[in-house]
Amino acid sequence: MAILEMFVLLLGNGFRLQESLQVMLRSRQFSDELLAGIQQGLAIGKSLSECFHVIGFSEQEVLQIQLAEVHGDLVETLQNLLNNNQLVAHQRTELQKVMTYPFVLLLFSMGMLLSMRWILLPQLLASNMVQTDHWGILFLTHSPMIFLLILLFGFVLVLVHHQWLKRKSFLQRAHYWSTFPLVGSWYCLYQTSYFALEWGKLFREGLEMKQILETLIQLPQQSLMVALANELNSGLRSGVILTEQLPQYSFLTPEFSFIVFQGELKGKLGEELLIYHQLLLNKLIQKVEKTLKWVQPIVFLLIAIVIVMIYVAMFLPIYGNIGGLI
Repeated sequence: MAILEMFVLLLGNGFRLQESLQVMLRSRQFSDELLAGIQQGLAIGKSLSECFHVIGFSEQEVLQIQLAEVHGDLVETLQNLLNNNQLVAHQRTELQKVMTYPFVLLLFSMGMLLSMRWILLPQLLASNMVQTDHWGILFLTHSPMIFLLILLFGFVLVLVHHQWLKRKSFLQRAHYWSTFPLVGSWYCLYQTSYFALEWGKLFREGLEMKQILETLIQLPQQSLMVALANELNSGLRSGVILTEQLPQYSFLTPEFSFIVFQGELKGKLGEELLIYHQLLLNKLIQKVEKTLKWVQPIVFLLIAIVIVMIYVAMFLPIYGNIGGLI
Protein backbone atom coordinates (compact mmCIF):
# COMPACT_ATOMS: atom_id res chain seq x y z
CA MET A 1 0.00 0.00 0.00
CA ALA A 2 2.89 2.36 0.73
CA ILE A 3 4.28 2.11 -2.79
CA LEU A 4 0.83 2.78 -4.22
CA GLU A 5 0.42 5.82 -1.98
CA MET A 6 3.78 7.18 -3.13
CA PHE A 7 2.89 6.69 -6.79
CA VAL A 8 -0.37 8.60 -6.29
CA LEU A 9 1.45 11.44 -4.52
CA LEU A 10 4.20 11.82 -7.13
CA LEU A 11 2.10 11.32 -10.26
CA GLY A 12 -0.57 13.63 -8.87
CA ASN A 13 2.03 16.36 -8.44
CA GLY A 14 3.19 16.24 -12.03
CA PHE A 15 6.06 13.74 -11.88
CA ARG A 16 6.36 11.37 -14.80
CA LEU A 17 6.51 7.64 -14.19
CA GLN A 18 10.28 7.26 -14.57
CA GLU A 19 10.87 10.38 -12.46
CA SER A 20 8.62 8.96 -9.76
CA LEU A 21 10.63 5.74 -9.71
CA GLN A 22 13.88 7.70 -9.39
CA VAL A 23 12.51 9.71 -6.46
CA MET A 24 11.36 6.52 -4.74
CA LEU A 25 14.79 4.94 -5.26
CA ARG A 26 16.53 7.96 -3.73
CA SER A 27 14.15 7.97 -0.75
CA ARG A 28 15.40 4.53 0.36
CA GLN A 29 11.93 3.78 1.73
CA PHE A 30 11.16 0.94 -0.67
CA SER A 31 12.84 -2.21 -1.89
CA ASP A 32 15.50 -1.38 -4.49
CA GLU A 33 14.94 -4.74 -6.19
CA LEU A 34 11.22 -4.11 -6.49
CA LEU A 35 11.63 -0.64 -8.00
CA ALA A 36 14.45 -1.83 -10.25
CA GLY A 37 12.17 -4.61 -11.49
CA ILE A 38 9.52 -2.04 -12.46
CA GLN A 39 12.13 0.11 -14.23
CA GLN A 40 13.52 -2.83 -16.16
CA GLY A 41 10.03 -3.98 -17.13
CA LEU A 42 9.12 -0.54 -18.45
CA ALA A 43 12.50 -0.31 -20.27
CA ILE A 44 11.84 -3.51 -22.26
CA GLY A 45 8.36 -2.39 -23.25
CA LYS A 46 6.14 -3.91 -20.57
CA SER A 47 3.05 -1.98 -19.56
CA LEU A 48 2.65 -0.55 -16.06
CA SER A 49 -0.10 -3.07 -15.35
CA GLU A 50 2.23 -5.96 -16.20
CA CYS A 51 4.89 -4.53 -13.88
CA PHE A 52 2.36 -4.15 -11.07
CA HIS A 53 1.23 -7.74 -11.58
CA VAL A 54 4.83 -8.92 -11.15
CA ILE A 55 5.22 -7.09 -7.82
CA GLY A 56 2.13 -8.73 -6.33
CA PHE A 57 -0.94 -6.67 -7.20
CA SER A 58 -4.14 -8.69 -7.53
CA GLU A 59 -5.74 -9.52 -10.89
CA GLN A 60 -8.60 -7.11 -10.16
CA GLU A 61 -6.17 -4.28 -9.46
CA VAL A 62 -4.11 -5.10 -12.56
CA LEU A 63 -7.27 -4.99 -14.68
CA GLN A 64 -8.12 -1.53 -13.36
CA ILE A 65 -4.64 -0.30 -14.27
CA GLN A 66 -5.02 -1.84 -17.75
CA LEU A 67 -8.26 0.09 -18.18
CA ALA A 68 -6.54 3.24 -16.91
CA GLU A 69 -3.98 2.80 -19.69
CA VAL A 70 -6.94 2.86 -22.09
CA HIS A 71 -8.86 5.86 -20.76
CA GLY A 72 -5.72 7.66 -19.57
CA ASP A 73 -6.84 8.49 -16.03
CA LEU A 74 -4.03 6.65 -14.24
CA VAL A 75 -3.77 8.91 -11.19
CA GLU A 76 -7.49 8.65 -10.39
CA THR A 77 -7.38 4.87 -10.83
CA LEU A 78 -4.39 4.52 -8.50
CA GLN A 79 -6.14 6.80 -6.00
CA ASN A 80 -9.25 4.59 -6.14
CA LEU A 81 -7.08 1.50 -5.58
CA LEU A 82 -5.43 3.20 -2.61
CA ASN A 83 -8.80 4.21 -1.14
CA ASN A 84 -10.15 0.67 -1.56
CA ASN A 85 -7.06 -0.84 0.08
CA GLN A 86 -7.32 1.58 2.99
CA LEU A 87 -11.02 0.81 3.38
CA VAL A 88 -10.43 -2.95 3.36
CA ALA A 89 -7.57 -2.56 5.86
CA HIS A 90 -9.79 -0.47 8.14
CA GLN A 91 -12.63 -3.00 8.02
CA ARG A 92 -10.20 -5.86 8.63
CA THR A 93 -8.86 -4.03 11.69
CA GLU A 94 -12.38 -3.45 12.99
CA LEU A 95 -13.23 -7.12 12.50
CA GLN A 96 -10.09 -8.16 14.38
CA LYS A 97 -11.07 -5.87 17.26
CA VAL A 98 -14.57 -7.31 17.31
CA MET A 99 -13.39 -10.93 17.18
CA THR A 100 -10.40 -10.80 19.57
CA TYR A 101 -12.31 -11.10 22.86
CA PRO A 102 -14.79 -13.74 21.58
CA PHE A 103 -11.87 -15.75 20.22
CA VAL A 104 -10.19 -15.68 23.64
CA LEU A 105 -13.46 -16.80 25.24
CA LEU A 106 -13.77 -19.61 22.72
CA LEU A 107 -10.26 -20.83 23.52
CA PHE A 108 -11.10 -20.65 27.23
CA SER A 109 -14.27 -22.70 26.65
CA MET A 110 -12.38 -25.34 24.67
CA GLY A 111 -9.71 -25.46 27.37
CA MET A 112 -12.35 -25.88 30.05
CA LEU A 113 -14.02 -28.66 28.06
CA LEU A 114 -10.74 -30.53 27.58
CA SER A 115 -9.86 -30.11 31.27
CA MET A 116 -13.18 -31.57 32.32
CA ARG A 117 -12.81 -34.41 29.83
CA TRP A 118 -9.26 -35.45 30.74
CA ILE A 119 -8.95 -34.40 34.41
CA LEU A 120 -12.30 -34.08 36.21
CA LEU A 121 -14.36 -36.69 34.38
CA PRO A 122 -12.02 -39.66 35.09
CA GLN A 123 -12.10 -38.82 38.80
CA LEU A 124 -15.90 -38.65 38.83
CA LEU A 125 -16.20 -41.95 36.98
CA ALA A 126 -13.74 -43.58 39.39
CA SER A 127 -15.75 -42.38 42.41
CA ASN A 128 -19.04 -43.72 40.94
CA MET A 129 -20.64 -40.30 41.48
CA VAL A 130 -22.13 -40.31 37.97
CA GLN A 131 -23.63 -42.85 35.61
CA THR A 132 -21.52 -43.61 32.56
CA ASP A 133 -24.56 -43.88 30.27
CA HIS A 134 -25.94 -40.41 31.13
CA TRP A 135 -26.20 -38.14 28.05
CA GLY A 136 -24.13 -35.43 29.76
CA ILE A 137 -21.27 -37.82 30.47
CA LEU A 138 -21.46 -39.17 26.92
CA PHE A 139 -21.33 -35.59 25.62
CA LEU A 140 -18.23 -34.76 27.67
CA THR A 141 -16.59 -38.03 26.67
CA HIS A 142 -17.06 -37.64 22.94
CA SER A 143 -17.27 -33.85 22.52
CA PRO A 144 -13.53 -33.27 21.78
CA MET A 145 -13.71 -35.81 18.94
CA ILE A 146 -17.00 -34.33 17.74
CA PHE A 147 -15.56 -30.79 17.59
CA LEU A 148 -12.46 -32.10 15.84
CA LEU A 149 -14.58 -33.91 13.24
CA ILE A 150 -16.67 -30.77 12.71
CA LEU A 151 -13.52 -28.70 12.08
CA LEU A 152 -12.13 -31.36 9.75
CA PHE A 153 -15.42 -31.60 7.86
CA GLY A 154 -15.55 -27.80 7.53
CA PHE A 155 -12.00 -27.69 6.18
CA VAL A 156 -12.69 -30.45 3.64
CA LEU A 157 -15.95 -28.78 2.62
CA VAL A 158 -14.18 -25.44 2.00
CA LEU A 159 -11.42 -27.18 0.02
CA VAL A 160 -13.88 -29.09 -2.17
CA HIS A 161 -15.96 -25.95 -2.67
CA HIS A 162 -12.86 -24.00 -3.75
CA GLN A 163 -11.81 -26.68 -6.24
CA TRP A 164 -15.35 -26.88 -7.62
CA LEU A 165 -15.44 -23.12 -8.19
CA LYS A 166 -12.05 -23.15 -9.93
CA ARG A 167 -13.54 -25.33 -12.67
CA LYS A 168 -16.31 -22.81 -13.35
CA SER A 169 -16.08 -19.89 -15.78
CA PHE A 170 -15.93 -16.29 -14.56
CA LEU A 171 -19.60 -15.73 -15.39
CA GLN A 172 -20.70 -18.97 -13.71
CA ARG A 173 -18.78 -18.05 -10.57
CA ALA A 174 -20.27 -14.56 -10.54
CA HIS A 175 -23.80 -15.94 -10.89
CA TYR A 176 -23.12 -18.44 -8.10
CA TRP A 177 -21.85 -15.83 -5.64
CA SER A 178 -24.63 -13.37 -6.50
CA THR A 179 -27.24 -15.98 -5.48
CA PHE A 180 -25.32 -17.25 -2.44
CA PRO A 181 -27.22 -16.69 0.83
CA LEU A 182 -26.17 -13.72 3.00
CA VAL A 183 -23.24 -12.55 0.83
CA GLY A 184 -25.13 -12.41 -2.49
CA SER A 185 -26.40 -8.85 -2.03
CA TRP A 186 -22.92 -7.66 -1.03
CA TYR A 187 -21.42 -9.29 -4.10
CA CYS A 188 -23.97 -7.65 -6.42
CA LEU A 189 -23.30 -4.23 -4.93
CA TYR A 190 -19.54 -4.67 -5.25
CA GLN A 191 -19.54 -5.95 -8.83
CA THR A 192 -22.08 -3.40 -10.08
CA SER A 193 -20.15 -0.60 -8.40
CA TYR A 194 -16.95 -1.81 -10.05
CA PHE A 195 -18.55 -2.08 -13.50
CA ALA A 196 -20.17 1.34 -13.13
CA LEU A 197 -16.80 2.88 -12.22
CA GLU A 198 -14.80 1.39 -15.10
CA TRP A 199 -17.50 1.72 -17.75
CA GLY A 200 -18.22 5.25 -16.56
CA LYS A 201 -14.60 6.29 -17.08
CA LEU A 202 -14.55 4.79 -20.57
CA PHE A 203 -17.83 6.44 -21.56
CA ARG A 204 -16.57 9.74 -20.15
CA GLU A 205 -13.62 9.56 -22.57
CA GLY A 206 -16.09 9.52 -25.47
CA LEU A 207 -15.98 5.82 -26.32
CA GLU A 208 -19.13 4.12 -27.56
CA MET A 209 -20.43 0.81 -26.24
CA LYS A 210 -19.08 -1.25 -29.13
CA GLN A 211 -15.66 0.39 -28.77
CA ILE A 212 -15.63 -0.32 -25.03
CA LEU A 213 -16.50 -3.98 -25.53
CA GLU A 214 -13.85 -4.39 -28.22
CA THR A 215 -11.29 -2.71 -25.94
CA LEU A 216 -12.16 -5.01 -23.04
CA ILE A 217 -12.00 -8.14 -25.22
CA GLN A 218 -8.44 -7.27 -26.26
CA LEU A 219 -7.19 -7.00 -22.66
CA PRO A 220 -4.65 -9.74 -21.87
CA GLN A 221 -5.86 -10.26 -18.29
CA GLN A 222 -8.81 -12.66 -18.14
CA SER A 223 -11.49 -11.50 -15.73
CA LEU A 224 -15.24 -11.25 -15.18
CA MET A 225 -15.37 -7.94 -17.04
CA VAL A 226 -13.60 -9.40 -20.08
CA ALA A 227 -15.85 -12.50 -20.04
CA LEU A 228 -18.96 -10.31 -19.86
CA ALA A 229 -17.66 -8.12 -22.70
CA ASN A 230 -17.27 -11.22 -24.88
CA GLU A 231 -20.86 -12.33 -24.26
CA LEU A 232 -22.32 -8.85 -24.72
CA ASN A 233 -20.37 -8.37 -27.93
CA SER A 234 -21.64 -11.71 -29.27
CA GLY A 235 -25.18 -10.69 -28.36
CA LEU A 236 -24.89 -7.35 -30.15
CA ARG A 237 -23.64 -9.11 -33.28
CA SER A 238 -26.69 -11.36 -33.08
CA GLY A 239 -28.98 -8.33 -32.91
CA VAL A 240 -29.76 -8.42 -29.16
CA ILE A 241 -29.57 -4.92 -27.71
CA LEU A 242 -27.59 -4.24 -24.56
CA THR A 243 -30.53 -3.38 -22.32
CA GLU A 244 -32.05 -6.80 -23.06
CA GLN A 245 -28.83 -8.62 -22.23
CA LEU A 246 -27.78 -6.89 -18.99
CA PRO A 247 -30.85 -7.89 -16.86
CA GLN A 248 -29.94 -11.55 -17.46
CA TYR A 249 -26.83 -11.24 -15.28
CA SER A 250 -27.71 -11.70 -11.64
CA PHE A 251 -24.47 -10.11 -10.38
CA LEU A 252 -25.56 -6.72 -11.76
CA THR A 253 -28.34 -4.75 -10.05
CA PRO A 254 -31.61 -4.25 -12.00
CA GLU A 255 -31.02 -0.48 -12.00
CA PHE A 256 -27.72 -0.83 -13.85
CA SER A 257 -29.30 -1.70 -17.23
CA PHE A 258 -31.88 1.08 -16.79
CA ILE A 259 -29.11 3.64 -16.16
CA VAL A 260 -27.24 2.42 -19.24
CA PHE A 261 -30.39 2.79 -21.36
CA GLN A 262 -31.32 6.23 -20.02
CA GLY A 263 -27.74 7.47 -20.11
CA GLU A 264 -27.31 6.52 -23.75
CA LEU A 265 -30.46 8.48 -24.62
CA LYS A 266 -29.33 11.57 -22.71
CA GLY A 267 -25.68 11.34 -23.75
CA LYS A 268 -24.44 11.53 -20.15
CA LEU A 269 -23.88 7.86 -19.46
CA GLY A 270 -20.33 8.30 -18.15
CA GLU A 271 -21.33 10.82 -15.48
CA GLU A 272 -24.42 8.85 -14.44
CA LEU A 273 -22.45 5.62 -14.04
CA LEU A 274 -19.77 7.32 -11.94
CA ILE A 275 -22.45 8.80 -9.66
CA TYR A 276 -24.14 5.39 -9.42
CA HIS A 277 -20.79 3.82 -8.53
CA GLN A 278 -20.38 6.20 -5.59
CA LEU A 279 -23.93 5.55 -4.37
CA LEU A 280 -23.43 1.78 -4.46
CA LEU A 281 -20.04 2.04 -2.77
CA ASN A 282 -21.54 4.08 0.08
CA LYS A 283 -24.38 1.57 0.43
CA LEU A 284 -21.92 -1.33 0.52
CA ILE A 285 -19.81 0.36 3.21
CA GLN A 286 -22.92 0.99 5.33
CA LYS A 287 -23.99 -2.67 5.02
CA VAL A 288 -20.54 -3.92 6.02
CA GLU A 289 -20.36 -1.61 9.03
CA LYS A 290 -23.88 -2.57 10.10
CA THR A 291 -23.02 -6.27 9.84
CA LEU A 292 -19.84 -5.83 11.88
CA LYS A 293 -21.95 -4.45 14.74
CA TRP A 294 -23.92 -7.72 14.85
CA VAL A 295 -20.94 -10.08 14.58
CA GLN A 296 -19.75 -9.77 18.19
CA PRO A 297 -23.17 -10.26 19.89
CA ILE A 298 -23.89 -13.33 17.73
CA VAL A 299 -20.48 -14.86 18.48
CA PHE A 300 -20.94 -14.13 22.20
CA LEU A 301 -24.32 -15.85 22.10
CA LEU A 302 -22.85 -18.96 20.45
CA ILE A 303 -20.01 -19.11 22.98
CA ALA A 304 -22.48 -18.66 25.86
CA ILE A 305 -24.51 -21.62 24.54
CA VAL A 306 -21.34 -23.75 24.39
CA ILE A 307 -20.39 -22.82 27.98
CA VAL A 308 -23.90 -23.53 29.29
CA MET A 309 -23.92 -26.90 27.50
CA ILE A 310 -20.59 -27.80 29.11
CA TYR A 311 -21.81 -26.93 32.61
CA VAL A 312 -25.15 -28.69 32.14
CA ALA A 313 -23.44 -31.80 30.78
CA MET A 314 -21.04 -31.77 33.74
CA PHE A 315 -23.26 -31.02 36.71
CA LEU A 316 -26.64 -32.44 35.71
CA PRO A 317 -25.46 -36.06 36.09
CA ILE A 318 -23.92 -35.21 39.48
CA TYR A 319 -27.09 -33.54 40.78
CA GLY A 320 -29.20 -36.37 39.38
CA ASN A 321 -27.07 -38.96 41.16
CA ILE A 322 -27.19 -37.01 44.44
CA GLY A 323 -30.97 -36.68 44.12
CA GLY A 324 -31.23 -40.45 43.59
CA LEU A 325 -29.18 -41.13 46.74
CA ILE A 326 -31.33 -38.79 48.82
